Amino acid sequence: MSECDSYTDYHDYRIERAVILGFSTHTRNLFSEMRKYAANFEGTAYLAENDKEYEHRENYSMGGGMYLERNKYSGWTISKRTDLRP
Repeated sequence: MSECDSYTDYHDYRIERAVILGFSTHTRNLFSEMRKYAANFEGTAYLAENDKEYEHRENYSMGGGMYLERNKYSGWTISKRTDLRP
């Protein structure tokens, strides 16, 4: 959910719901794997499309890592969490 205020130039968001879409057998961040799991949930099904604009690579200091999403401050985001492995 967006927590933005354009008058003060404040941009933030909050997580309203987290859904586990699947489990991986490796630690590599692969967009093909993220798209495969996106198809498992109605809210993220549109991210299963092979659209390069949804792919974000922020692998730098203070970056968001690798994730799939349409808009950073609203909607669903898919990323790999290695701390949730079974």
